[in-house]
Amino acid sequence: MIERLRQACVAAVVLAALVGAPVAAADTGGYPYWNYAGPGTNPATYTWTDAHGNGISPYGYAYRNCTDYVAWKLATANGFGDFQGLGNASSWAGAARSRGYAVNRVPSRGAVAWWGTELFGGFGHVAWVVNADVGSVEIAEYNHAGDGRFDLRWIAPGEADAYIHFRDLPVRVREGDFVSAPGEGGTYRVVGGAPVYVSGWASFGGPHPVLSIDRGRFDRLRPYPANGTFVTAGGHPYRIAGGAPIAIGSWARIGGRRSAVRIDPAALAKAGGPGRWSHLRRLPRNGTILRAGPSGRLYSVRGGVPRPIPALPPGHAAVVVDPAALANAGGPGKWRFLR
Repeated sequence: MIERLRQACVAAVVLAALVGAPVAAADTGGYPYWNYAGPGTNPATYTWTDAHGNGISPYGYAYRNCTDYVAWKLATANGFGDFQGLGNASSWAGAARSRGYAVNRVPSRGAVAWWGTELFGGFGHVAWVVNADVGSVEIAEYNHAGDGRFDLRWIAPGEADAYIHFRDLPVRVREGDFVSAPGEGGTYRVVGGAPVYVSGWASFGGPHPVLSIDRGRFDRLRPYPANGTFVTAGGHPYRIAGGAPIAIGSWARIGGRRSAVRIDPAALAKAGGPGRWSHLRRLPRNGTILRAGPSGRLYSVRGGVPRPIPALPPGHAAVVVDPAALANAGGPGKWRFLR
């Protein structure tokens, strides 16, 4: 059994040909045994040991093999403990079913991507699902290249034989991710914590992975991007204030260039519109406080008009904006988001 466990994940060339995706350069994945190479270590037989020559980890599988990494990930990321005694990777799906866990073709974050006996002389392969997008799945794994190392890569959902759902995790939505949700009728980009509609991929250099999230998760996103968020559209940078994009004519006037999230120019053209276009405002929310850089003069927005005020009201924060946006308020093009 030990020898079979040691051979559970092998042959980078074989697996690369089967799943059709290049292996990404990666680190250790946090796996605590990533550098084990004690007495008796023999990478040719996929054997790595601790300092005493033991080849089986506390999680019950061979060090630096796919099964042990996934068992460790289930324990530490999923908070799941019923992972021991599942055998070689090829037997995990059957063992999971016998214990009452779902096994299907639907990927989800925290699930186990599974390949059966068609791989590696019957020993199979397993990987941990980092995130599942519409059309692609990000997986983390060990010994994919037969070298006892960590890999992070993308596969098409159907490239794994199945997905084992021991204890899945909520979808992780990060700044800049593209998402879709039932009933929303399209794709959105998460910008400042809010979903900004994407009408097409041309502005983004082509299609990107899209996370499928449930309606509840979508509804918990912010209604508008957070104050101070930087975006670019049509080659122009903007800073969000009160839900509206305030143009930046010069980065120097607001303290220097900042990282910005690219959005669809159509989202600006239709800002303040109904439905899918409603996550950007045409004008800042009443009461939004603007601070003109570098002078520091303060303005409170009412009806889209920035009006000078002598001091910052208690309990408020100001968004630093380019004074050119104030001087050109009511102008055409990029200046139209103030009156």
